[in-house]
Amino acid sequence: SKIMTRTPLIAFSLAALVAAPCLVAQEEAPAQDKQLLRYEMTKGAKYRLGLTQQSVATRKMGGEEMSQDFSMTMVFDIEVLDAAEGEFQVGYTNSRLMGRVIMPQGAIEFDSDDRDNFPPMMMQMLGPIGHQVIARIDARGEFLEVTVPDGMETPPGADMAEEMKSMLKAFVPTLPEEAVAVGGSWEKEDSMNVGPGRDAKVVNRYTLRDVEDGAVTIASTVEFEEGTD
Repeated sequence: SKIMTRTPLIAFSLAALVAAPCLVAQEEAPAQDKQLLRYEMTKGAKYRLGLTQQSVATRKMGGEEMSQDFSMTMVFDIEVLDAAEGEFQVGYTNSRLMGRVIMPQGAIEFDSDDRDNFPPMMMQMLGPIGHQVIARIDARGEFLEVTVPDGMETPPGADMAEEMKSMLKAFVPTLPEEAVAVGGSWEKEDSMNVGPGRDAKVVNRYTLRDVEDGAVTIASTVEFEEGTD
C-alpha cells in the first residue's frame, strides 16, 4: 500500500525566503516574456524565518479509524556566510521548536523553550536546537552539501546531514534550468528519509505567479508518496 499526502497551494516570495537583498529575476521584462530565475545573496545578511508544518494521519487499527493531528513550528536564524558567483554558503540555526499533537488519547504540546516539560518520547527532536547547520547552495536553489556540527545529538542510525537537507529544502524552492514566463510551471522530484530503511518520494510542483520590481511570487504544491508493507 502507499500513503499519499498533498499540501494545499502555497504562494510565497523568494525574496523573503533566502536572504535580503535577493534578486531572482535576472532580467526585467514584460510579464508575458520568459525570464531566467536565479538566486543572489549577500554575504553577512541575517534574518529569522519560521516554518510551520501541519498534517493529519489516519490509520486503521482493529477495524477502527484513528486520526492524529500534528502541528509543528520551527524557527531558524539564518546567515549568509559566504557568497561567490553562483554558489552560497548559508548557516541555519534552529533556535526554537514548538507544536501540538492531537491523538485519541489526548493532546500533547511541546516547546523547546520549556525543556523541563518537553515530552520524553520526543526528546530526540531537540538534537538540532541551538546548533548551526551549514548548507552549500547553488543559484538554482539546489543543495550541494549540508554539514552538521559534531556536537549535535543524533538518533542511532540516523544520517542527520541528509535529514537536515530534506528539511532545509522547504526554505528554498528549486528554480527551473530554463527561462520561464508568468504562468509557467516546473517540478522537482526528490526523496526524503522518513525512518530507518524508509524513504518517501517527494514531488514539488511550482508555478510562476508574478514578477514585479525584481520580486518573484511562486505557487507551490508538494506531494509525498510513501510505500508501506
